[in-house]
Amino acid sequence: MSKTITHDGKEYILKSEVDNIVTTRISKISENRRTTQAELDALRQKYESMEEQIKGVNALHSQIATLQDELSTSNQRYSRHSAIATHGITNPKVRDLVEWEYKNAMETRNKKDRQTMGEWLDGFKSEDAKIPMLLQPYIKNNASQQPNPTTHTPTTQEQLQSLNTRPVPQTNAHVQNTSDASTSADMLSKGAQDFDYYLKNRSKIKELYYKRKGKRI
Repeated sequence: MSKTITHDGKEYILKSEVDNIVTTRISKISENRRTTQAELDALRQKYESMEEQIKGVNALHSQIATLQDELSTSNQRYSRHSAIATHGITNPKVRDLVEWEYKNAMETRNKKDRQTMGEWLDGFKSEDAKIPMLLQPYIKNNASQQPNPTTHTPTTQEQLQSLNTRPVPQTNAHVQNTSDASTSADMLSKGAQDFDYYLKNRSKIKELYYKRKGKRI
C-alpha cells in the first residue's frame, strides 16, 4: 500500500504514516536522552570516586609533609647533640643549657649570619673567644687549656706560720659574711661555676643574664 497520495499534482504523506514517523523520532530522541543520562550518571559516579581519591591523596601529601618536617627536626636535633658531644658534653641538663645559649645567640642575628651548632661551638676554640658565662665551666678555649705558669708561694715554715697566724684586722672583726649570691654579679658567677646552684635558681639567673645584656625575657 502506498504511503503517499497525489492530489492536484501534489504528493502528500498519509496521516497514519506521519504519526509513525513522529513516534519513531520521539522514540529515538527518548532513547538518546536515556543513553546520555546514563553516560552522565556514570561520569558523575566516576567524578565522585575521583574526588574521594583526590581527598585521600591530599591527606597523604599532608601526612608526608608532616613526617618530612618531623624528620628534618629530628635530624637537626641529632646534628646539634652530636656537635655538643664532640666537646665532651653528654649530661642532658648541660646539653639543654648549651641549646638555650645557642638559641639565644642566634635569635639576635640576621638569618644569613646564623651558624650551625657545630660552627658556633667551634668558634669558642680560639684564644680570644668570649664564651658565655654559664658555659665557661663546660667549654674551654685554647687559652684556658694552656698550662698555667708556675707561681711562687711561700715554702718556708716561717712564711706559712706567718700566713696562718696573721691577726684579723679590727675593722672587719664584727662584719658578717655576705652570701655569695648577694649581688647579681655574684649570682651569675656562682651559677656559672655550680650547675646544681644554676638549676635551683635558673629563672632568676636567666632574668639577671638578660638584664645584663639589655634584653627582655
